Amino acid sequence: MIKPSSCVGCPLYESGRGFVPDDIPVNAKYIIRGEAPARVECEKGKPFQGPAGFVLRSWLLKAVPQ
Repeated sequence: MIKPSSCVGCPLYESGRGFVPDDIPVNAKYIIRGEAPARVECEKGKPFQGPAGFVLRSWLLKAVPQ
């Protein structure tokens, strides 16, 4: 489990199940905000890596023209 080193004042620091840092490019036009990370996201340290990420990617592929 990844824990942030600079955010120890939050009560979730000790009891939280995981932390996934953002990976937002400075020039991003859009961002997708998720809620609490699941097991796969916590293990990999990246957002939208598990089943929810699969569903999100399939929706985006249908909605955004290639």
